Amino acid sequence: LVLMEPAEVLREQSMRDTANLRNVSHVDPSNQHSLTACFAQHSFDLVLINSVIQYLPPGETQRILLAMHRSLKPDGTIVISDIVADESSLLADLLSVMHYYRQWFPLWRFLRYVATEFWNLRKRSGLPFQKYSRRSFSCLIAQAYFVSWAVNPTVCAGRMCAVLKPRHEWSRNQTTGE
Repeated sequence: LVLMEPAEVLREQSMRDTANLRNVSHVDPSNQHSLTACFAQHSFDLVLINSVIQYLPPGETQRILLAMHRSLKPDGTIVISDIVADESSLLADLLSVMHYYRQWFPLWRFLRYVATEFWNLRKRSGLPFQKYSRRSFSCLIAQAYFVSWAVNPTVCAGRMCAVLKPRHEWSRNQTTGE
């Protein structure tokens, strides 16, 4: 199991939480050297990406997904959830999450969550935020992957989920230089 987390505090917490588990490694994906080394050392059956793509410029998303292609096993799959759709709105996403919390958690926890989300809006306002249509996302990586769409498994109902399967002819062309 390889866990990639760019936020140092979350990565360190994950390292503490998994310290007793064998075969778990942690990678800082913002460190180009460690990302390249990870893709060179491992081959993956399944890659799950959640709530990341919206914070990366399209060129960076493309670069990472193309680099992952080389590490994906022949029948491997990449699942990317929480892709922000062009027509989505922050308010609709927040209401969707609030509905989930209200349904499953006690009132005090729900109110704490809402207060925290509104507090964090200021921090998030400076982050890049990329939205995609199904077409624009598919075009980004169509040379290397077949893309199908699934119901988004997260609590943000308006977001999209892409399932990527490698195009094997692209991999062969990359190694032969065609």
